[in-house]
Amino acid sequence: MLAPESLTWLHVKNRGEDFVRNCRFVAKFNRIELSDDNWIRIKRFSQSHAGTTTSNGKVYTFIDCFRTPLIRETLVLNLLCWFASSFGLFGTSYLSSAIATDVYLDLAIEGLLALIPTFLATYLSAKWGNRLPLTCYFFVGGIFAIIAGVIPASTTSQLAAANVMSFFSRMAYVATFCVTSIYTTELFPTVIRSSAFCLCFTALSIGCMVTPLLPLMVERVAFKGSGFLFVGLVSLLATLAAWLLRETKGLSLPETIEEVEQLRPRKRHWPGLPFT
Repeated sequence: MLAPESLTWLHVKNRGEDFVRNCRFVAKFNRIELSDDNWIRIKRFSQSHAGTTTSNGKVYTFIDCFRTPLIRETLVLNLLCWFASSFGLFGTSYLSSAIATDVYLDLAIEGLLALIPTFLATYLSAKWGNRLPLTCYFFVGGIFAIIAGVIPASTTSQLAAANVMSFFSRMAYVATFCVTSIYTTELFPTVIRSSAFCLCFTALSIGCMVTPLLPLMVERVAFKGSGFLFVGLVSLLATLAAWLLRETKGLSLPETIEEVEQLRPRKRHWPGLPFT
């Protein structure tokens, strides 16, 4: 109740006076002295129209993410990728045993090892773009998850092998997180980028909510590796979805929906086939 309102919310609601007042409060709290020129710029910004608009005054919402074919297709593919990332990462975590007996040590070890796919994903995306590495990460994660599911795990050595496969799968899903968070922002135009990103994050949250049900499902079926197989199947579907996305490497970020729709590849013509 005592905290000031968000500056972003005040700007969106066009409450310019409250925006400037909160800026003064923040500056005073942090003991920052702003020049007169800075205050003039802040007041000018507070009086500008907020929201995602274009030169013709149109305000864009999340509904515009579904209006045009290519944007709608890109959104659906991204939703599947985001869902598969969280479903695979947390699903393999719930279904596999801990690396160490101490929970804090286990988290520390996994956190340190997760740096490897993080740096690898950053390097490969900078070199080859986002589409191919993301496709490979989902494919590798799905294959390792399926292998972990088909291992009987009836002996100690088999259980250890299944946990190793599950760990490799989990590291692949860590890499998918690193790519999708950047890739999504490059696929959508400026006017709906934040709305599309929020929708994708919703898909990620749904994946987080569903994964705790996997161990319960495994307890009720005869085949104990069904959870890993389910994770692998979703990951392979995400592999196809990632491959169908367009590459953004070397391209400028689109500003409008029309710019994105112009990027749709022309339909290929195959001689001799009546349906092309």
